[in-house]
Formats: sequence, C-alpha cells, structure tokens
Amino acid sequence: MIRLKTEEIARFMDIRSFRSRAALARAAGIHEQHLHRIFNQQADPTLKTLAKICQALQCQPGEILEHVPD
Repeated sequence: MIRLKTEEIARFMDIRSFRSRAALARAAGIHEQHLHRIFNQQADPTLKTLAKICQALQCQPGEILEHVPD
C-alpha cells in the first residue's frame, strides 16, 4: 500500500508558509474537504491530485509518499 507521509507534508507546508490545509488546498486547486479526506486516509489521491499537491509544495512525489507493506 502507498500512503501520504502527512508529517512530511506538514514540514513542507511550514517551509512554504502554508498556515493551514485550507491554504494548501487553495494553492493546489483542490477542494479542502477532499484534501482533508486524503490526510485522514479516507481517500486516495489520484496522480493528478498528487501532482497538484506537489506543485503547490514544490516537492517530488517520492518525498511525501511511503510504501507500507500489507
């Protein structure tokens, strides 16, 4: 299974001066509720959504994804 490293996303948010998930969602052009569901692992991001998040955070997907054995 692949999941987001939320602690790394939080670190990038701090570096890029995003004060909230809502600010990140706006910068990424995705709905705030969808980002919330992704953070809480209630939804998996599509590649398009992942690309938007990475673009807003100025990071690579591998920096915010991790493999978790089943």
